[in-house]
Amino acid sequence: MVTEQLMDLALNMGEKMLRSGAEIYRVEDTMRRVCRAYSAERAEVFSITSCIILTVQLPDEAAKTQIRRIDGYDTDLTRLEKLNEFSRYICEEIPPLDEAITMFSGIEPTSDRPCVRAVLYAFVSASFSVFFGGGVREALISAGIAVCLFYLEYFFSRMRLNRFFLVFLTSAICGFLAAASARFGLVHRVDRIIIGNIMPLVPGLAFTTSIRDMVNGDIISGLLRLVESLFLAVALAAGFAIALLPFGIGG
Repeated sequence: MVTEQLMDLALNMGEKMLRSGAEIYRVEDTMRRVCRAYSAERAEVFSITSCIILTVQLPDEAAKTQIRRIDGYDTDLTRLEKLNEFSRYICEEIPPLDEAITMFSGIEPTSDRPCVRAVLYAFVSASFSVFFGGGVREALISAGIAVCLFYLEYFFSRMRLNRFFLVFLTSAICGFLAAASARFGLVHRVDRIIIGNIMPLVPGLAFTTSIRDMVNGDIISGLLRLVESLFLAVALAAGFAIALLPFGIGG
């Protein structure tokens, strides 16, 4: 019973860390340290972006193995920091296992209000639009489209759409809105709007994490993340390109 509880705690921590954007080595190292903190004689972890395999052996018990399938991501660096702090607390204080499980259940995703995140999307898009040479009108329209972008993502994510299709669909809609604003004479440089709206969609964290995984020796996971980020970039570019073609832009 204790082994199952310990494995559930370690797997749950590893899953949340992986979903939150942690590197593979951090996930595996944290799970091993947690198991060894509770006197595990053997703690073997193998993880890739979509799966975690854990083998644990406590004193005078047979080794047991569990597999956890990871089927999605909700990148949350604030939650990742809380999980890191919690793992350090376990290794230093070694609280009773039941208490540790209860404490872990209180680590929830960051609960930013949608309106706050929409404002951040608008600010990022407007800032990059100005940075790359856009004027006030381009920045304002880019910010407005970014708000639409956030709520499109928020709506489509609740429908549990395929991630690549979600990026393609949202980028196509944003590209259409940007091209329409240029067609109706609201702006003259549609590229300044598009470059601002692309930024919240670029898979920069996934790409950076893939490089760090490969540098740390986790070649399989690094390649998986790299290929995923490249496919997302292709879906992003294809969505904007298809939206611009009917307006005679970029064709």
